[in-house]
Amino acid sequence: MSSTVDLSIQVAGKPLHIYKDHEADSFVEGRKGSEYIIHAKNKSSSRVLVILSVDGLSIMDGKPASTSSHGYILGPWAVISIPGWSLDDQTVAKFKFGDKEKSYAALGEAQDTSNSGTIGMLVYSEKTKQVPYTLQPYLNYDPYGDTRPKRAYWSKGPQSDNHYEPTQGILRSANSNSNSQAAQAQSIGSTALHVGHSSPVIGCSLPITPATANNLGTEFGSESSFKTVSKSFERDYQIQASTIYYDDARGLKLRGISVIKNPQTPAPKGNPFPGTSCKPPASWSGKQ
Repeated sequence: MSSTVDLSIQVAGKPLHIYKDHEADSFVEGRKGSEYIIHAKNKSSSRVLVILSVDGLSIMDGKPASTSSHGYILGPWAVISIPGWSLDDQTVAKFKFGDKEKSYAALGEAQDTSNSGTIGMLVYSEKTKQVPYTLQPYLNYDPYGDTRPKRAYWSKGPQSDNHYEPTQGILRSANSNSNSQAAQAQSIGSTALHVGHSSPVIGCSLPITPATANNLGTEFGSESSFKTVSKSFERDYQIQASTIYYDDARGLKLRGISVIKNPQTPAPKGNPFPGTSCKPPASWSGKQ
């Protein structure tokens, strides 16, 4: 199924490799101490609202994420790279992979790590004004005079503008780089799969705690500049819900995912039409 907004996680300017488990869920490998960026690309010709969560928390206010949380508005074909938790309309605290016990979910206001290892996204379309149909009298020309009854037909007629209530809350648009269009704000809750247990092994005098999945969380990193402006957006329908899970290599292995040691980024594809004419090589004379 085609998506309206592409979601990826980038480290050092490169997207992390996406792994699929047996349920076709998407996973990336996180490494402790690595800062990452959430990258979203609008592939449609309309504005959309992108609501994001990390570890079950809204990246806008650090509270449990829901469909009423704040997020970013992406213009048509716009791209945005979000580097961290929002502090105000000028700065963020960088996203950084770390121990779950040191994550923002553990140390912040929520103090709940049950959703650690999740990055969620909801996408909403924008409500547009509809032109209603109205009944207008129209007399058809009839060469037979009044022997036939005149009839009316349905047509689009001029209507006064409808007035819509402003959307609840304030949205932000981010001008993160010169190549991206204005992107703006309202966020989502997501549910994480939390695996792990501790039980004694028969025949051993001491209990052994097996390795667990969901070993990572996202820390509240260093401050970084990220300017945004407030805009309004009236939601229509939810058109997409996406989740990317993350864990360290050990956690991914426990899920049956074989981690590539050094995943390679594919080279850019060639352009079949890069120019308009043929430039002869230096050694070409044109004579046989």
